[in-house]
Amino acid sequence: MKKSVVLYDEQCPLCISTKKWVERLDWNNRLLWLSLQQMEAHTDLGERKKQDIREQLHLYDPKRREHVGFDAVTYICKECPLLYGFGKIFAWPAVRKAGIPVYRFIADNRYRVGIHDCRDGACSV
Repeated sequence: MKKSVVLYDEQCPLCISTKKWVERLDWNNRLLWLSLQQMEAHTDLGERKKQDIREQLHLYDPKRREHVGFDAVTYICKECPLLYGFGKIFAWPAVRKAGIPVYRFIADNRYRVGIHDCRDGACSV
């Protein structure tokens, strides 16, 4: 079975912590986590794409569809048995509409609100 690829910023403590927790819950081994830094070693992503990945999680499903930010979190939840119910709820239109700005707020401000200790504001995902 093909895996979904999750792109994240390995310089972001929140991203690293999220990756570790999700890997424990990915019992079916359906997600492949690649850091932006690993990708840069193998391909030229372009400055805009690198910045996009620093700002939000990016996930590419086996059909090569891109899921970004809250939509990536929703997809990840649907891939993990213990989180599946959350993924279904997050996909509801009203929940998604509320979830997108909440995700953006956390992504944009987490080093300010003390969610994690991000070095020099580098935590941008």
